[in-house]
Amino acid sequence: MNIAGEKLKINHPPFDPAHPPAQPGAQPNRWTAGLRLLIGLLIGAGALSWAAAGVEWPAVGRSLAAVSPLWLGTALLGVIGVSVGKAARWQALYRPTSPSPPAFSQCLAVWLTAQTLTSLLPLRVGEVVRLGLMKRSGQPVAITLSTLVVEKALDLMSAGLMAASLLGLAAGPAWFNRAAPGLIALSLVVMVGLLGLWRGQGRAGLRLSASERWLPAGWSRRLQQTGQTFLAALALLSQGRALVPVSLWTLAIWLGSLGTIKALLVAYDLALPLAAAALIMLALLFSNLAPTPPAMLGLIPGIAVAILGPYGVAQPTALGFGLMLNLVIAGPVLLAGSLTLWAQATAVLSLFNRL
Repeated sequence: MNIAGEKLKINHPPFDPAHPPAQPGAQPNRWTAGLRLLIGLLIGAGALSWAAAGVEWPAVGRSLAAVSPLWLGTALLGVIGVSVGKAARWQALYRPTSPSPPAFSQCLAVWLTAQTLTSLLPLRVGEVVRLGLMKRSGQPVAITLSTLVVEKALDLMSAGLMAASLLGLAAGPAWFNRAAPGLIALSLVVMVGLLGLWRGQGRAGLRLSASERWLPAGWSRRLQQTGQTFLAALALLSQGRALVPVSLWTLAIWLGSLGTIKALLVAYDLALPLAAAALIMLALLFSNLAPTPPAMLGLIPGIAVAILGPYGVAQPTALGFGLMLNLVIAGPVLLAGSLTLWAQATAVLSLFNRL
C-alpha cells in the first residue's frame, strides 16, 4: 500500500519469509578469521601510529582532563539511546511476519550480545548469533533472517541519504550548518528519502530490469539481485503498517549517532559545523567494510585526527577526542553486552560449537 492507501504494482515477487535471501555474512574458516584479525590489528596500529606521530602526550592528557563532564555524559547517554533504538526497531521488524513477536528486553539482550561478540572477535558472527539465540526462544530462522535483511537495507539506504545530505550541509549558509537547523534538515532528508524509495519501488523494479540493456550480463545480474533485496525489504515494511514506526526508529538511530558525536565535540569545546560530526559518523560506518581491530581500537583516533585536522583542530586535541570517542562508542555496549553474554553463555557456546 502506498501513502494514499492504493496498492503499488511491484515488478518482483513479494518478500516471502519462508524463502528469504541468502544469509548475510558467510561463516569464515579459522584461517580467514585469523587473517582478518591480523589485518584489523595492523590497520588499527597503523592508524594510531599515524595519528600520534610527533604528538606531545602531556598536551593529549590535558585535553582529556579538560573535557566537560556534562557533555561527556550526554554523549554516553546518546550511545545507550542508540542501542535501545536499534533493539526497538528490531522488535518492530518482527511484527509484520512473526505470529508472536519477541519482547523488547529479549531483542535488546540478544542485540547487545551479538554486538559485543562482533566487536571483539575477527569473525563477523553477529547475524549468526542473533539467528541462533532467537531460534532458541522460538522465533523461526526465516523470520529472523528477514528482519536482518530489512535492517541492513534500511541502514545502507540511510547512509546513502546521509552522505548525499552532506553536500547540502557543505554548500549551505553558515546558519544551516548549526546543530538545530542541520539536524532538522537531515531528518527531513532521511524520512522523505525512505518514504520516497518505498513509494517508488515499482518504478525502481522496472529500472532494475532495464539494466540488461546497458550493463554486461554479470553486472546486471548482481545489480538486480542487490536491488531486489532492497525492494523486498521495502515491500515487507508495507505489511502490518510497519513502515512508519520502523522509519521513525531508523531516523532516531541515525540522529542519536550524530548527536553523540556532536555532544562529544561540544565536550571538547570544539565549535565545528554539523558536517564535521556527520563526516566522522560516515567514516566510522564505512570503515566496517574492511577488517577492523577489536572494538575499533586505534582506528577511531586515526579517523578523528584525519577529519578534524583540516578543520584546524590541533593534533593533541584531535587525538584526545578520538581516544575518548573510542571509549564512548565501545565502552557502554561492551559493558552491557558482557553482562548479557554472561547470562546467555551456554547458548552462545552451543552456537560456536556448531560453527
